[in-house]
Amino acid sequence: MKTDFRCIFVLVIVVVCFLSCSSAQAETEWKTRSGQIVTGELVAFDFDQKIVTIKSEAAGEAQVPTSDLDYAARKKILFSNVFHQSFPEKSSKEQSSMLLLCLSVPSILFLVGFWLAGLVFTKRWSPFKAILGFFGGWIVAVILIFCYFKFAAQSPGNVKALLTAGGLVSVLAVSVFVSAIYRCKILVGFYIFISHFFFATLVAVGLNYWMHKKAEPEWIDTNSEDYVFRPVGIVVEKISPPEAE
Repeated sequence: MKTDFRCIFVLVIVVVCFLSCSSAQAETEWKTRSGQIVTGELVAFDFDQKIVTIKSEAAGEAQVPTSDLDYAARKKILFSNVFHQSFPEKSSKEQSSMLLLCLSVPSILFLVGFWLAGLVFTKRWSPFKAILGFFGGWIVAVILIFCYFKFAAQSPGNVKALLTAGGLVSVLAVSVFVSAIYRCKILVGFYIFISHFFFATLVAVGLNYWMHKKAEPEWIDTNSEDYVFRPVGIVVEKISPPEAE
């Protein structure tokens, strides 16, 4: 049960982080847990010490430990180029955690969108069909697109035509595959595949609304630190107390 909760929370927090990082004003304001606001641009992140350097024309550079920053500031760090460029050259568990987030969270989100699309257009709620249709459909699409990219590389004069044909063939093949899974018309299979992007966006917006309007701030802060920010290396690892003899 704990693992299930963690997966759900990671999905929620990363989606909300992504949707919330589009504000230009928020990019220059960094709030600490004590309520202090540091204004400036993130210019450096010390991966070992977990300290950010924020630079502004008025106040110069300020160094702030990530442990002092609030949830909103940390989520901006998560999607900043400065943070991603600070990873050590050798592979680390933090890099593995970041890669896992980048792969798993969008996959889960679009899978839910695919399931909703199948439910709307075919009235079939089976998660098994959604899983098979989503992953199978994307595998078919990726294989075909890769083949047409290879053909285009071998025929430089027909690149545009080949890529256009590859896109159309891929969509048709995926539509046929999805229609076979859901036992529906090819056109309905096309609707399911195309609309799952829309339904995934609705899910993301819903999670974003719930996170900002319904969830308790302390709950968000604590769990985001344990399940997202600490595993990827934004905040320091917890030091476990020594076991009593």
